[in-house]
Amino acid sequence: DWQADGEVQLQTHLTVSPNTIAYRDAELAITPLRITGPDCNISEPNVRIASSGSYDVNTSQFQSDSTTITTATLNARAQPIAVAFKNGSPQVSATVDFASRIEDLLKIVDSGAAPSAGGELSARLNLSGGDGKHRLQSDIVVDKFVVYDQATSVPNRNVSANIQPAGAASLWNEPRLTVASDVTYETASDSVRIAKMQVNGNKWKATTTGRIDEVATAMNAKLTGALDCDWEQLLAKHRQLIGDGLNISGSGPHPFQLSGPLLTTASASGTSNDTLLSRLDGKLQLSWNSADIYGLQAGQAKIDTRLKSGVFRIAPLDIPVSEGRLTAAPRLLLNSEPMMFVLPAGPVIENVRLSPDMCQGWLKYVAPMLADSTRVDGRLSMAVTSTKVPLDNWQEMKSVGTLAIHSADVRPGPLAQQFLEIAEQIKAIIRKSGSNIINPEEAWMKIDDQTVAFQVSLGRVHHDSLEIRVRDLVIRTRGSVGMDESIDLIAEVPVQDSWIKDDRLLGAFRGEVIQIPISGTLSKPKVDRNIFANLARQVGTSAGTKLLENELQNQLQRLFRK
Repeated sequence: DWQADGEVQLQTHLTVSPNTIAYRDAELAITPLRITGPDCNISEPNVRIASSGSYDVNTSQFQSDSTTITTATLNARAQPIAVAFKNGSPQVSATVDFASRIEDLLKIVDSGAAPSAGGELSARLNLSGGDGKHRLQSDIVVDKFVVYDQATSVPNRNVSANIQPAGAASLWNEPRLTVASDVTYETASDSVRIAKMQVNGNKWKATTTGRIDEVATAMNAKLTGALDCDWEQLLAKHRQLIGDGLNISGSGPHPFQLSGPLLTTASASGTSNDTLLSRLDGKLQLSWNSADIYGLQAGQAKIDTRLKSGVFRIAPLDIPVSEGRLTAAPRLLLNSEPMMFVLPAGPVIENVRLSPDMCQGWLKYVAPMLADSTRVDGRLSMAVTSTKVPLDNWQEMKSVGTLAIHSADVRPGPLAQQFLEIAEQIKAIIRKSGSNIINPEEAWMKIDDQTVAFQVSLGRVHHDSLEIRVRDLVIRTRGSVGMDESIDLIAEVPVQDSWIKDDRLLGAFRGEVIQIPISGTLSKPKVDRNIFANLARQVGTSAGTKLLENELQNQLQRLFRK
């Protein structure tokens, strides 16, 4: 039900003649104005309307040289306004300038919620037409445009307050947003024909044409257009979400099509029985000149996407990257709660060349022994059996897959260097000889053909049995790396027969695998001091072994004091 109340005062100078009714200096004041209804809540402490105009009885034409409306929410001026009635159909012509704040306008439709967007709005509207066709040409400017993250917005129910949501994070910012459009509404068909609509932002623009039918109910759209955007600028706005590993150059254009209702329908109970995104059908072709996709180097490419039934699908990819292929068919489930990024089972990358960027990025979580390696030579592939990433919290992603390394030579990074020094000390103690210092600038870790299973859950990447070799040292790792780079690893060092040879006193070590628990972070690993007791249990408790245990403890403690 609609309700309205307020105190109304009107004063004017009125002149009446046989052919003309004229008024001047008319002032209408409503104090206060309150209007409530479905999805509407207007509360204005003071509304003032000032106007001068006339009505010609012979021509049935009304004209006003100037009409202004002033409220706490908006200021508007129309000059001139002309309305002529021919055969019962109005012919309208007007130019309207108005200014407001987006926050204040949004409170009209939901006064109890924190604004979802903000900005200083100014517009010029030119209206014309008649005989069932009404044309609107508009130029709109929004300064300091922002879309807020509603998950962090703080509700504010003070309708008249000039506020920005306290503590609200922004999802999208534009220093200036402009919209230019030319549309015509046809009364008989209840449809809008869009001759032109162009939206300009910072280093991007979108243009569209088409029509919208059933304007009063579903607003069924059929639009075509193109998006031009500077990839570098677009990605820079979302670094917090995507990180620094994704870099794309190019600007488009990216053609699109969109059809379907722009309003949701309601059931008899008044609740939405269908989500908007599930009813829209769209296509978008993306392109770039070059891309660095988390260490994977790609040249020029085009990608076809489709929105249907609430799912945004990327057509199966087959893009040359880093001398291999990027092969996947990712999807965005926009109708799920929360929205979800999904990779179906299958290969993701095939036979790509390893790079230092990979080792400094995503690869260090799956294969921590390769973390921060600066020189690499080899190839790898990756496949997944399932991957799901909530868009509102990517750290809750779940994924299961395999990493296949097709042999590689890798210069050890800081973490691998510490593992190698521990292994070298163990070897030296067992052989009762001095240890050889491993120079990371000269040593190469050898990784033979192998497949490493991995699993991502609860913000950690778990892997099983990655094996590397340096000369006669072998190290196998298993465990997990957190998204915060914390580590919980076990390094296994098999005792090699070449260390023992025919020494009977060292025979107790034959076939042993020494386990080294490591915690801390990728940049600051910490050895578990229980390694020494565990080693004693592994090799026995003879007096000779006890001496070796004590010596090993001294060597490791000296190593980790570096």
